[in-house]
Amino acid sequence: MHRLFVTTCLLAAAGSWAITRGASVEFEMMTWPELKEAIAKGKTTRAEVTQLVGKPGGSHIYPLINSTTGDAAVYIYAETTSEAPFSVKQFRKVLIVSFDASGFVSDVESISSGTR
Repeated sequence: MHRLFVTTCLLAAAGSWAITRGASVEFEMMTWPELKEAIAKGKTTRAEVTQLVGKPGGSHIYPLINSTTGDAAVYIYAETTSEAPFSVKQFRKVLIVSFDASGFVSDVESISSGTR
């Protein structure tokens, strides 16, 4: 069990760096209401989203998004902290911005888990 814990921590720490390297500082610090206000369905373009939150770390297509004709930019921020050897805190925020065939935002999803 100790080996599993260490491996998980190492993967989480490595994953945090790998996942956040493409995200901008603004995305890491923005709250869901701020993101929702800044990204308007049918008005905001792909270029504007990239300017706002940075280069996406990945992308999705149908069936991972509702639209069969568009795609989505995926932003993931992960944070792993430890104050003592066996008190690890993990926080993860995922932003999925779907675009229609014209390049305008068609849907915005945000998921967060863990504690900061």
